[in-house]
Amino acid sequence: MSSSASSRAATYVFVDESGNLDFGRKGTSYFVVSAIITQKPSRSAAVLQELRYELLAQGSDQLEFHATENSRGTRKRVSDAIQGIDCIRVHSIYGHKGPLRHDAPDPAEYFERFAEALGMWLTETLVTSSDRVLINFDSVLTKGQRGKLMQRLKARLNDTSQSYRISFMPVKSDFNGQIADYFAWSLFRQLERLDDLPLRALSGITQEVRELDEQSRISIEDQHRHPGEK
Repeated sequence: MSSSASSRAATYVFVDESGNLDFGRKGTSYFVVSAIITQKPSRSAAVLQELRYELLAQGSDQLEFHATENSRGTRKRVSDAIQGIDCIRVHSIYGHKGPLRHDAPDPAEYFERFAEALGMWLTETLVTSSDRVLINFDSVLTKGQRGKLMQRLKARLNDTSQSYRISFMPVKSDFNGQIADYFAWSLFRQLERLDDLPLRALSGITQEVRELDEQSRISIEDQHRHPGEK
């Protein structure tokens, strides 16, 4: 390994999702996967750790940051804190499930497509910035489903010269995973409910968004159109 490669820091990727994989009538219309990319995970995590201590001192019982469960006031505190982080990048992929209801794919297979798309993006953007990539998913997939997901993701990552490790860890056990949760939920709210306030609350952090099927880059501003519009 060259000295330049050995001096490069490891890149950490924390992945969380919003929406569900139900393709029935009660399922969500959209499914979103967001990834937080950082080479300084302790620094980004420390921001939410500090906020947790502040809330604890104030008598709050909302000490785990999960956007769908937090109160509006806590969400504002979390979003404000996240906007002060200067060592993360965000990449989100969304899929419109509505057109697939009559020919619904296997939920695990659908999630695997997101993992493959994420792997494609990682090979495009991290090839020169890091020689080690550590990817953590928060997922309810079974052990067998996780194995298939890893095979599909590795097929993409094997095309690079980087070493990588894929793991599964509950989002509640890591602050960076909770940051990913907030970005996934905010984009999901914009798409599913046409509510762009949560997304705007995080607008201080650059976020790249792609649609699963098209895999084309679109700007956050484009997200303010109606979800059905092209």
